[in-house]
Amino acid sequence: MREVARWVLRSSGTDPATVCRARAEVRSPLRVTPALVLGLGECGDLTDAAWLRAQLDHPHTKVHRAAARALDRLKPPAGRAGR
Repeated sequence: MREVARWVLRSSGTDPATVCRARAEVRSPLRVTPALVLGLGECGDLTDAAWLRAQLDHPHTKVHRAAARALDRLKPPAGRAGR
């Protein structure tokens, strides 16, 4: 489902990572969802690592598990090689 959502956003000229980051900024910590965390891990980059690391201390188990998976999936920022 998240993959389809990213495709729809890209098809309309919108960067999915920008949408995820905007949602992450406005959510109170207790309203952060595993889907938001995983989505940012799938389309974000290493510049999102600090926010994702903060979710490792989230009180909900599913969110901090999602954060651990998301951190593993992050890519280097655009234009930077390696990982």
